[in-house]
Amino acid sequence: MSLTRLLAIIAITLWGVTAAVFAALQFQSGPQMHAADRDLIAVSADERKFVLKEMRLMLESLQGIMMALEVGDNEALAEAAAGSGNVMLAALPPSLMAKAPKDFRVMAKGAHQGYARIEAAARKGEGKDKIISLLAEVLGECTACHDSYRFIDQP
Repeated sequence: MSLTRLLAIIAITLWGVTAAVFAALQFQSGPQMHAADRDLIAVSADERKFVLKEMRLMLESLQGIMMALEVGDNEALAEAAAGSGNVMLAALPPSLMAKAPKDFRVMAKGAHQGYARIEAAARKGEGKDKIISLLAEVLGECTACHDSYRFIDQP
């Protein structure tokens, strides 16, 4: 084997190893949520059930929005968004809101108002781009909240 060929093989091998290490570091350093990094909110069993049910309903609203968006049904889209909008905001238990930090309350209000904005945009006949933009804002509130807080059982 010639020296040139050997150097080429070594160079390609080093390039491959470098690319593999870079890729591993890139995937490893992505956003990672650790329970220890989040603020804890102590809640009663009933409050915990309420929050979990609310989050499931919000996911159902997202699914309904996406399905309606796909077929261009603004009425169904508005109805799906309405379920997690101001109606849900008004149903938040005062005991839960009293325990929650201000930033949590701000994010919760922002998410529910975001659904209300989606409902209003759908009723006005706004296009997909506007709805998707509003949906991205809502998901940003959800992600920020999940990244910041964790509910635990009250002692």
